[in-house]
Amino acid sequence: MLRGVWTTIPLAPFQTEQLARIAKVPKREFMRRGINQHTLEKICRREPVRVIKLAKCLKVLKEYESEKDSSIKARPG
Repeated sequence: MLRGVWTTIPLAPFQTEQLARIAKVPKREFMRRGINQHTLEKICRREPVRVIKLAKCLKVLKEYESEKDSSIKARPG
């Protein structure tokens, strides 16, 4: 990178459906899995975040939902 030259960091757009899914998961669960609290707060306030941060957050969300679904299916009764 050249000194003194500003580069633009790609910011991620996110959808209302993604935001609703993120809001359903406890914040601490994201934090346990390596997502920064301030990043979560920015997403919930609909402020721009880096694409890589949103992708990581959505990956954690998908893992959490799959674990939750598998634990429900594993329950007897």
